[in-house]
Amino acid sequence: MTLLLLILAASPLEEEALGKAAAELARAMSEEGSREEGRRIALLLGHPAPPRRGPRASAAEVAAAHERAARILLDLADAQERAGDEEGFERNLTRALTLFPATAAPAGVAWFEPYLRWMRSERAERLARGDERVDGIWMDRAGVDALDRAHATWAAPWVVSDGVHEVRTTLPLRTARRVLAHASAFRAFLLAEFAGDWDLRAPRAPMPILVTATQAEFEARTRENSPGGAMPALQGAAYYLWSSRRTSPCLVTFEPKDATGTTSRIGFEQLLVSLRHELAHQIAFEYSRHAAANARPVRHQFWAVEGFAEFCSNLAPSERGFRLRHARRVPGGTGYFEGNFAYCQRNLERLPAFGSFVAAPRDEFATPEAYHMGATAAYFLLEGDGGAHRAGFLRLLQTVHRMDDRPDSFARAFPGIRPADLQPSWEAFVRAIRLEE
Repeated sequence: MTLLLLILAASPLEEEALGKAAAELARAMSEEGSREEGRRIALLLGHPAPPRRGPRASAAEVAAAHERAARILLDLADAQERAGDEEGFERNLTRALTLFPATAAPAGVAWFEPYLRWMRSERAERLARGDERVDGIWMDRAGVDALDRAHATWAAPWVVSDGVHEVRTTLPLRTARRVLAHASAFRAFLLAEFAGDWDLRAPRAPMPILVTATQAEFEARTRENSPGGAMPALQGAAYYLWSSRRTSPCLVTFEPKDATGTTSRIGFEQLLVSLRHELAHQIAFEYSRHAAANARPVRHQFWAVEGFAEFCSNLAPSERGFRLRHARRVPGGTGYFEGNFAYCQRNLERLPAFGSFVAAPRDEFATPEAYHMGATAAYFLLEGDGGAHRAGFLRLLQTVHRMDDRPDSFARAFPGIRPADLQPSWEAFVRAIRLEE
């Protein structure tokens, strides 16, 4: 039997409470709008916040609005728990504590990292022992193990879904749910961060994520999902298999192959870095299909496609939400690699000139250095010069992910700006990045 798990739509009571919390946040937005408050509202409502006209809120007013919004969410969670809605309780407890990090965690709750959720401590303890809740019923580890054995073949895999992403795997239910939790939270963050300026629309069918234990399975699932059975060159732990058909899958393996053809076993920490890169590809392309201009790979400004995805791999989750890490080292393969931003800071003098880099053809974007610079260039265009280039970069990302790219796509996205003129501010931005150990 294949088990399908779905997160149910919000009840009218929950929708009303989320609307009230969002209204409190709207009061903390300046006339120009606040990206941070807008992101919070989008994470509450599932769509970008409308611009607000009004005076700039003071720091005290923002803090007070956060406190009121968090209180609304915590009261909602309490009401759901009293009504026996454990899922709703955890969902809104997690919203309150991740959207508003200054909020104190209530007594008797704990963070369960594998599912990126706050929950009652006793439930976290059961999950830590290997128990799971299946079809509304708690099962002990032995019962879950029996179900895992029943789903250990691709004839009857586990299928877990939140209605937008769908994970299929023959690995244990815990693995399936952990991957789905990460994909769900990561997708929500990306859409809240970028959808207001980039026309991103949910695909008509769930986006598949196929998770495999071995390289042999990885290759078999890739071949099954490739047009005509053609096999792309597979390296790394994850791969977004784009095709002209809808809802192209992400494929993931715990036994990746490196550039030499050597395979190795990796853990979740290493897998999730690669997965975030490929999920960024999948979300960006699948949410852009509604306006796709062509059914062919991106030809121009390809660096933006890979640079954006590599930048997104640095967005790491925590018990207080996603944040961009400026790590000197990141998990990769069986160990660690130098972080994107650290590499560019250390090698700034010998990197290609900014203007040359963004004008390079697709076939030159194939080296580790190109990925390091692509991620850091994406970071610069999103945040550098006080965010002056953010709107232009999002226009460029929208263009390339709709496959409407042309030789002059950069100029169209950044009218009046010559890439070479950005060199001084690019160098200053890279030098100013504060790296983390």
